[in-house]
Amino acid sequence: MDTLLLTRVEIDAPQALRLAIASDARTAADTGYVVKSALAALFAPGAIRPWRIVEMDDVSIIIEGWSTGTVLPGNGSEDVHPDLLNGIVMNIQQTPVTLPGTCRLQGRVVPLRRSGAAKRSGRPFIRDAAEGAGSPSEAYRDWIVQRLSAEGSGLRLLAEPKITRARKARVMRKLSRGVGEVMQPDVAFEVEVEVTDAAAAHAFLLKGVGPQKCFGYGFLGPKMVES
Repeated sequence: MDTLLLTRVEIDAPQALRLAIASDARTAADTGYVVKSALAALFAPGAIRPWRIVEMDDVSIIIEGWSTGTVLPGNGSEDVHPDLLNGIVMNIQQTPVTLPGTCRLQGRVVPLRRSGAAKRSGRPFIRDAAEGAGSPSEAYRDWIVQRLSAEGSGLRLLAEPKITRARKARVMRKLSRGVGEVMQPDVAFEVEVEVTDAAAAHAFLLKGVGPQKCFGYGFLGPKMVES
């Protein structure tokens, strides 16, 4: 079983924004896209994924995510000019993590469901998991439980997930008709679990929960200590 590493990367915010603008100025207003562009340019595909934003200001963006090996800048997108990458990574820290028998985890997800199919494209409709539900919080909680309790997760829930925030977020996304704003659910939660299979739990954390993991969603990890 590979060692699970919690990898924290501090990125120069102005340079990351410059890189995102060079990639696509229309999406550079979205922080998820800014970090996505930086990670794609700096690191091998999937080197840090899923990830979450820990801190951000006008100077730097600090993210952390799971990895299984040493993470160093290199092997990123070959179509990025080297000048755009100069000094963009301010710091990298990697900490081995051994999950205890029971632990409290924290996540941020985009709860979406697929249903039916469009007549013209044949593609399934993607809807907010709480659409039509009497209680959105209960619908989101059920969505989370289904995924964390799935066979092969290596986890057993000791209590129902606690929804700490549920909102509609306006984000920039590339759509079939071009770049545009979309509204999507943005749900943060905490949950206490028992690790029943360490190898399976490691694989589950590395895979992440739900869609849009490349934009900073789907990371499930230790609860952050507020400063």
